[in-house]
Parts: sequence; structure tokens; C-alpha cells
Amino acid sequence: MKTLVYTSIIALLAHAAWAEEIPVNSAITAATVYPQGAKVTRMVPFDMDAGAHQLIIADLPDAFDFSTLRIVGEGDFTLGTFEMRRNNLPPSEPVATPESRAIEAEIERLEDAVQAKDYEVEAATQRQRAAEAQIAFLNAIGQSKAADQLDSASVDDLRAIAAMIGEETNAALAAALQARIDATALRGESNDLREELADARQRLAALLLPENDSPRLSIAVSAEAATSGMLEISYLVGPAFWRPVYDVSLSLGQTPALVVDRNIQVLQDTGENWENVALTLSTAMPSAQSAPSEIYPLIARIGAPVQFEAADSMGAIALAAPAPMVMAEEAARARVSVAVASFQGQTIVYSMPNAVSLAGDGTEVQLALDSKALEVDVTALAVPASDATAFYMAEITNGSGEILLPGNARLFRDGAMIGEAQLPLTAAGKTIDLPFGAIEGLLVSRRILSREEGDTGVFTSSNRRGDRFEITAENVTGLPYDLRILDRVPVSEQEDLTVNVTANPRISATEVDGKRGVVAWDLTLSPGQEQTITFGYELGWPSDMELYMDGN
Repeated sequence: MKTLVYTSIIALLAHAAWAEEIPVNSAITAATVYPQGAKVTRMVPFDMDAGAHQLIIADLPDAFDFSTLRIVGEGDFTLGTFEMRRNNLPPSEPVATPESRAIEAEIERLEDAVQAKDYEVEAATQRQRAAEAQIAFLNAIGQSKAADQLDSASVDDLRAIAAMIGEETNAALAAALQARIDATALRGESNDLREELADARQRLAALLLPENDSPRLSIAVSAEAATSGMLEISYLVGPAFWRPVYDVSLSLGQTPALVVDRNIQVLQDTGENWENVALTLSTAMPSAQSAPSEIYPLIARIGAPVQFEAADSMGAIALAAPAPMVMAEEAARARVSVAVASFQGQTIVYSMPNAVSLAGDGTEVQLALDSKALEVDVTALAVPASDATAFYMAEITNGSGEILLPGNARLFRDGAMIGEAQLPLTAAGKTIDLPFGAIEGLLVSRRILSREEGDTGVFTSSNRRGDRFEITAENVTGLPYDLRILDRVPVSEQEDLTVNVTANPRISATEVDGKRGVVAWDLTLSPGQEQTITFGYELGWPSDMELYMDGN
């Protein structure tokens, strides 16, 4: 047994004239799908006589990356150069496949069955004609006997003749009727067979389409004696991808539980179907609100006083208001969280346990991967500056023993779908936070108790500014809740700008999630309980400077 491997660089070599071209068929047996693109593997069995030949494969797809073509040969033969013939192709006969050969055998069987059934119909028709001829003969005999013997024959003789003719006629009539019934039934069976035959011929015609426009792979092979061999051909195609999809189900109760059902969505749009292939998924290369609103740092800064320019001839006054204030706010609103998976020499591969079929027209198929129960801690989170209710937040520990890849997660709470979220890349043992919808009976509000004049993009001339707020949290449910409330206070990036923050009750955490100025209060609310938070800040800066607030 010889095993040889050749890559597509060999195709750059000139090939000699070969004694014989041998058309062969290939079949897709395996595919490895990546997050973008796929590797397709085809097996090509062949038989060859001694000498040098060219194997011609005409059933390859029109579009694939020829530079990635890789050929492995197994058998007592030698592989030479190979090339793709795309131009000036000679007309080719349709290439037979195992499926087409099976249909051809079915057509031959049906043709024989139709012919046999036609013979049976003809035999039944002949039996009917014979019976009808017998009836006519008996009628003629009856008439002749009656005319010849009416005067001389006795009554008993006439009765015997009449009985004989009647008995034979009755038998002939029964035989003719049965033959007609048989012929009718046989014609019906024959018509059914003809319909099956027409369908089989149509299926064969669809399979054996002309291959004139398809590229043909020519592979040089030689052997010292007649032999059989096998080629394994693999190459990359572009229009294919897979992605993970998660169903994350949270069950509330005295002890919350969480189950993650992992699924795979995969498709390919190469134009040819992958029938019953060994599918591998590789990470190589690699509408209601369901979450609390995002909160961003509140940046305070000071700068030189704004200078007013002279009015123009129409009396308009140009105000040199600083643009960065507006730009900063716009940038904050446009911020989008994007998860990017990056693997450093680490590849995850999923091999499907059963053969999979994928249509070549981009039809998406979802495959179940597995289901895992993960440890979860459920809390309530509220952002009163933006939302009127708190939200369930689940801190999930990845105890699956492997990386959870980034993907879309459908979120279910106590069996009801409450939204979707993007699951980030999560290493084994790490935690992630997922939202699970609003807690309708856990109400929050925020109001301004006092504020000096000025708003986003507006400046004040005073060297002191103080704002005070009141947050109210009320639990109108029948369950107790541990509630975290988020808000923000100004952040100074300059030594001459001071910020003093006061709060009652005291702030529980600062720089939440690494965000400057984002603060949190951790409360426990019993059923029916209401709690109020008051907080504020005072900013101070030199009298020759002015205050600009990026935010409100």
C-alpha cells in the first residue's frame, strides 16, 4: 500500500501526453465547517490498467479555492501532476453516480414489469375473445339444430340440445366476463407501472445533467500493473459558516436553577448538496427590553472663560461654545458592545455523532449539541436614571469544563421567553452576567431635588456647583429582593477641579464594572417595603475658570 500526498503547487508543472483518460466519479464524504468557510472532502474510487493515465473528475463544484486543493492517494500506483480544466472543454457525457445507477436499475425493472403486464393484458383479452367466439358458435349450433330437427326430433332430444347449448353458453359468458374483468385490472396495474417508470426516468434525467460547463480536475496516475485505488480530495469553499445558539432557561424559586441548551446553526451555499456527510464544526480562524440600560461616566472639567466675538453686520453674535461636549455625548449614545472571539493556538472542534445532510442553497440547519446545568446566583439590578423597574440579573458560573463560545442566547424565565442577549466568550470556571427581564413589582424612580442652572453643553460662571437627587425603591411584590441600584457622580480629571460626594445611605461600591464615577447601593427590600436614597455632589474650581459638564 502506498500513500502519497500532493498539494496544488504541483499543478504548475507541465504534464505529458497520457495514453488514456478515465472518467471517474467523486462523492462528498466529510466536511469541516468554520465560522467562515468550510473544507470539503471527496472520495474517488477508480480502476486502471497498467501504464500512464489521466483520471478526469467532472463533478466538482464550479467555485472553490483551487490553491487549497489537496490530494491523497491510496493504492499501488503513482500520482503525478494535476490541473483544473476550465476552458475549451470537450463535450462530456453525463457522469453516472451510485444513485443514478440505482435509478437505471429501477427503470430496467419497471420496463420489464410493464412488458410482462402488457402480456398479461393481451392474454386476458384473448381469453375474452375466445369465450365470445364460443358463444357465437353455440348460438349458430342452436339455430341449425332447431331448424333441422324441429319436425323429427322428440321433445326429450330438443330438451337435451337446448340444455347443452344453454350450459355451454353460460360457461362461455362467465369466462368472457372474467377475462374482461381481469384485463381491466391488469390495464390499471400497467398504468401504475408506467407512471412509476416515467417518474424514474425524470429523476434520472435530473441527475444526469450535462457537465459541459463544470470544471474538470485532471490527475495523472501510473501503475506497473492493473490496479484499483482511492483518491481523497479536499479543498476550501467560501459560502459556508456555523455559529452557536444558546437557549438559557432560568427557573426562579427558593433555589434558582439554570440550564443552557447549546445548539449549532450551520449552512452552506456552494450550489451542491452535502448528503449524509461526516460533519465537523471547528473554531479555527475563527423585542422588548430585557436588560437594564447602560450607564456611563459623568466627566466634569474646567477651562478658560469663553470669549464672545463681535456681532456681524446683521447683529448676529457668534458664541465659541466648545464642541467636544456634544461630541462626547453622541459618542456615548453610539457605543455598541461587540464580542470578538480570539484564539491563540487553541481550536475547539465538534464532531457530529451522526451523518448530516446540508442543502447547497443556503438553507440553515440547526443541530442540537448538548445541555448543561450551570451554577447561578440571581440578583436584582436597577438604573433609576433611565428605567422605572428593576431587572433580574443572573451571575452564571461556567462549570461545563470547556469554553463557551460567543453567540446569540434566547433567554427563558420560568418557561416564558423574555428576550435575547449576546453570550460572550467565557472560559471554563469564569462567570458571566445575563439579564432576565424586568421585575414588574420592583419599582424605582429618581428625581432632582436641586440643581443650579445649566444642562448638557451649558456652562455656569460660578466656581461652585451642587446637585442633589433622590432615588426611591419600592417592593410591591410578595417576595423579598436583594437590590443593587446604579447611578453616577462627576469625575474630575484635573487637580484644580474638586468633587465632593455625599450620600445617605452610604455608597456600597464605586467604579462599578471598572467605570469611573459609576456608584452602587446594595439594599434588601422586604415585601411592601419602600426605601429612599439621597445623594449629591459639589464641584469647586478656580474663579477664573468655567465648568463644563459632559452629561446632565
